[in-house]
Order: sequence, then structure tokens, then C-alpha cells
Amino acid sequence: MISEEKRAHNRAYYQANRQRILESKRKQTPEEILHDETTIAEAKAWDALSRYKFQMFGYHAAIWVVLNRISGEHRPNPFVELVRAAREKNAPGVKLFEEEASNDRKTE
Repeated sequence: MISEEKRAHNRAYYQANRQRILESKRKQTPEEILHDETTIAEAKAWDALSRYKFQMFGYHAAIWVVLNRISGEHRPNPFVELVRAAREKNAPGVKLFEEEASNDRKTE
């Protein structure tokens, strides 16, 4: 758990830098803003995962994917190794969701 002192420090840091961040974004092009926001989404996703905040990880990872698509940069997905590791953890040959979908089609 994060101590109250650490939370207060984080809030103060954010408030102190908020104006600077907003002013710097006014000077950027839309492409630069998208690039920065994509980078921020990636950092937030990794931070959430490191704190066992799995829903927050998914949220920020999804934001990264959407921003990457609309930016047109086509940056390589930073979460691809994590996805591969998750697939390897699955029992060999087991495809739970595909089996469920095919069983649903058979009963219709």
C-alpha cells in the first residue's frame, strides 16, 4: 500500500507540473501530442501492471493501441512479449474460447 505521505507527494508533484505540461502541449503539433500521449499510455500501462492493477493495465494498453492506430505511426506493440508469454502459459493445445465458440455453433 502507498503511504499517505507518498500520495500527498504524488498529488503535489502532479499539480506543480500540470500547468507546465499543459503549456508545453500548446506549443506542440497534433502529431507530437499523439506521440507523447501514446508514450504516456504505455508508461501508465506498465506502471499499473507492476502494481497488480490488471484492469488499469488493460485500460491503458487499449488506449495505447487506439492512439497508435490514429497517429499513423504504426509503432510496434510494446505488450507483444507479454501476450506471447501468456499464450505459452496456457496448456499446450488448449484453446478455451475457440472450443466454446464452436460448441455454441453446434447447438444452434
